[in-house]
Amino acid sequence: MFQLMTSLVLEKYANHNFSVSKMKDINSIELHDFTKVFDSGDFDYSGVNGHADYLGWYIIFFKETGCDKVSAISFDDILMEESIKDIANKILQGIEFSVLFGDNLSLIKKKFGEPNFSDAVLMDIHRHHYIDKEKGLYLCFGTDCNERLYSLEIITNDDVINDKMTAQ
Repeated sequence: MFQLMTSLVLEKYANHNFSVSKMKDINSIELHDFTKVFDSGDFDYSGVNGHADYLGWYIIFFKETGCDKVSAISFDDILMEESIKDIANKILQGIEFSVLFGDNLSLIKKKFGEPNFSDAVLMDIHRHHYIDKEKGLYLCFGTDCNERLYSLEIITNDDVINDKMTAQ
């Protein structure tokens, strides 16, 4: 029943193709490529057990248990500190991502098209969800009250994507 429900939710939102053709696979980078100051440990990412390298709650590189590939990168509250923003933008440049933290929502939509759906997390924080089922890719752009890119999730793990979609 759960699998059927997940499939129906994904079908509802997955008929959207956005352009990430130039983006490198997130498996091609590690957090230690961009900073020597970070922690590591067991981690649960949206109900999936694994291991993470993380810089506070700001930047998380997640690998599922038994897998040596990064299956999710999470960026949160990136505009709070300039040093964090610099590291986060270097990571995005490292995977040749077409927008950077601080960029405006209009640029995100220009590069990726309209989101599959958007929602509000807090009064001034909005999330814009992009799902490409064929590529096994989920992007969630968080924007602040000035519509600047503030947070981002890049997920390639099907279990995490399914969990995110069933939570909507």
